[in-house]
Amino acid sequence: MTRSSLALGLLVASSVLALAPRIAVAASKAECVAAYEEGQQLRAKGALRDAREEFLVCADPACPNATRGQCTQWVTEVDQSMPTVTFAVTEDGKDVTDVAVFVDDKPLATSLDGKALPIDPGAHKVRVERGAEKTTMDVVIREGEKNRALELTLGEKGPTPQPEQGLGSLSPGVWVLGGIGVAGLGLFGVMGGVGLSEKSDAEDTCAPNCSDSEVGSIRAKFIVADVALGVGIASLGGAVILGTLNLLSGDDSVSEDRTASRPFDFTCGPLAGGAYVGVDGRF
Repeated sequence: MTRSSLALGLLVASSVLALAPRIAVAASKAECVAAYEEGQQLRAKGALRDAREEFLVCADPACPNATRGQCTQWVTEVDQSMPTVTFAVTEDGKDVTDVAVFVDDKPLATSLDGKALPIDPGAHKVRVERGAEKTTMDVVIREGEKNRALELTLGEKGPTPQPEQGLGSLSPGVWVLGGIGVAGLGLFGVMGGVGLSEKSDAEDTCAPNCSDSEVGSIRAKFIVADVALGVGIASLGGAVILGTLNLLSGDDSVSEDRTASRPFDFTCGPLAGGAYVGVDGRF
């Protein structure tokens, strides 16, 4: 190797060595600035655990003084605001520690040792797993809350779901009886009105010497009106009673079966000076 070649090599080497510290400092400075900015954004969102990790980066002694001092202070402030929780997990009445803990489906711990664990403030779904057994808990963690005790039990069976005891619906029999009742009252109104109209006409034209046919026609209308009134009242009463039983029983099928197997029978007929109506059935 000639002297000129050796001199050129030494010059290149010395230039690289001179630039290397500057490159390292530049990369470290970029990381510090990025952590400085990212940590503030995470802290504003309430992600204190991740924010703390970023502040530790920009608090490194290799970072510039402008970021290092501020980030060191922020680490202290986040530690003060960071909530912590302790877990007490039991199975068959005994404490267990070989469990995996997840918060919002993100792993928090692979086992428990009784020590407090940091957690972000806010609403969380905590899940604890041990083999095939697992249990969950919904919690709201407050900022600055320390050593919050969370107790969970593995293998605990919840209460057996009970069918809702709501109000039952009305069976078809209620609607049938209600329809008959309304129709009966309507017929009573019509026939009673016609009978009163004919009676008024007879009093003006032929009373007291009206023929038997005229008197019989008026009387028949009043009888029909009375029968319709009785049927209407009885049907509406039956509808009210049956409907009340349906609502209190809360079981539509039972109500419908009772209605189908126990039909209602109506009987009516004339009486001296009026009529009778009968309703045969069980509610």
